[in-house]
Amino acid sequence: IGTPGGWMLVADDGGEVIGFLAATLSRPWFSDAEALGEDLLYVRPDRRHGRAAWKLVEAFVALARELGVIYARASVATGAHGAAAERLYERHGMHRVGGAYAIHF
Repeated sequence: IGTPGGWMLVADDGGEVIGFLAATLSRPWFSDAEALGEDLLYVRPDRRHGRAAWKLVEAFVALARELGVIYARASVATGAHGAAAERLYERHGMHRVGGAYAIHF
């Protein structure tokens, strides 16, 4: 599912949505080059040991290549399943760059 500058990649099993990955195309204010960022990756808890997350990240990387962006960014910002998510991204060729910090209000 796509809108100008945004995509929702959906994993389904027989028409039932079991996960999704939201992505946004952006152009940093300091550059003319575009980047694709993963905003949210979610797979239903009862489906997390299957291939849904793998396929969603695979589709995200393929979309980034298709769009011709200079880089794709994904992050683990919730703290939930951090090590598993990091391994998933690394197995798709990504590497750690810096860290993420947040403040909640």
